[in-house]
Amino acid sequence: MHFELGSWLRRRYSNLLPATYNLRDIYVLSTDLDRTLMSAESNLAGLYPATDPTSPLRAQPVPIRSRPGRDDDVRGDCIRKSFDPDFQYIRLHTGVNKVGIIEACLLQDVLTIEQVHNMTLPEWTEGLDRMRLESLMNFVVGVLPSATREIQRLNSGNLIGELINHMVQKRNNSLSPNREMFMYSAHDITLSGIQMALGVYEAYPIPFAAAVLIELLVDQQQKYYVKVRHLVDSFYEWIEDIHCDLDGGTIMVNREWLEINQ
Repeated sequence: MHFELGSWLRRRYSNLLPATYNLRDIYVLSTDLDRTLMSAESNLAGLYPATDPTSPLRAQPVPIRSRPGRDDDVRGDCIRKSFDPDFQYIRLHTGVNKVGIIEACLLQDVLTIEQVHNMTLPEWTEGLDRMRLESLMNFVVGVLPSATREIQRLNSGNLIGELINHMVQKRNNSLSPNREMFMYSAHDITLSGIQMALGVYEAYPIPFAAAVLIELLVDQQQKYYVKVRHLVDSFYEWIEDIHCDLDGGTIMVNREWLEINQ
């Protein structure tokens, strides 16, 4: 499926990307997981097939960059992971089999109430970082119910910020190398996060080899604008086509989308 997607991209962008790979044309970044790296490899095999019919290789070698999860500043971090040691500690001392964000917040609430009533807390609670649990509680109570944009910023803000930065530099002729394409091999939650940020996510399952194309274009009046297209299934039909003008000479997919990264 990814090979087919890469072949489709080759047909679509044949006038943009030369048939022979050059590092100045495209940059490929993947999350540091086997499945996303293999997806990128398959995609690039379709995008850059061998140009020499006598070559034993059926595709051109194209480098794929990746960053270990701890160093990946494009993906938004899941707040749950940083609290895993706390959850394990609570599980060990309470006997509760499943401890996550909600269970930890309920425990923090109970302990706070007991403190208010001058009750003696169990000795094992001295090993809890109550300030960390308080910060988790504040996140759940203050962010989740009332700040959808905050969630989007945490999930997709870094990636969207990088995309916007590339577009601004491209428009200002300051992008170096002056690449034509940036390709990201990531996950279904990456696509849904971008769609939510654009306000077009409809809570459907993201299919295999789906893609979001964010294209920077220029019209006959030399005015820059952005088109966002979502591709699904092996036929690669559009499920959404968003045409957004630029505002005041600055890349503005829309004001809310730009503000997600601020």
